[in-house]
Amino acid sequence: HPCAMTASAFNSQPLELFHLTDEQWALLQPLLVPAASARRVPPSPPPGPPPPGRPPIDERRVLEAILWKITNQAAWYDLPAASAVTPAAPSWQTCYRYYRRWQRLGLFPEIIRLLYLDLRDRGGLDLIPMFLDGRLSLDKTPAGWRLVNPAGWDQPWHRAVARLFAALILTRLKKSPRLRPYSLIP
Repeated sequence: HPCAMTASAFNSQPLELFHLTDEQWALLQPLLVPAASARRVPPSPPPGPPPPGRPPIDERRVLEAILWKITNQAAWYDLPAASAVTPAAPSWQTCYRYYRRWQRLGLFPEIIRLLYLDLRDRGGLDLIPMFLDGRLSLDKTPAGWRLVNPAGWDQPWHRAVARLFAALILTRLKKSPRLRPYSLIP
């Protein structure tokens, strides 16, 4: 398919999770805390000995794994295993369950919107005009699509968010080839 992309062609380090900066997590965490109340267990254990059963899930790690999956257009069961650099992603079943819950609660489009606004406001990079005027582009390679970053993007989080949005653009273009770029941001 002309819009197909592979993890190896689209992400220089496909086995590492998408890493949210502390600033990005500070923006997103308030959205996810109310979602935690939909669980059957409290989001934080009471003081004292640890409660029996499984330890609580780290929503930040879950979100990073979901963003990695979207960015790399990977299957849920292909989430990265542990490496010398990063611990393993939460299980694919956990990530999928959280993704579906956040979608059902309407949180995932808001997560994407906040990441876009953060890149625009804090990073000074507005991706839609950059795609429209050619400063940011996607090049077709034999292995898939490659994001061509403009010079001066020295922050890894700039590139990570740009790759995420490029993946979302390609996914939507597969479904609707006549899509206008400015309609991609929720």
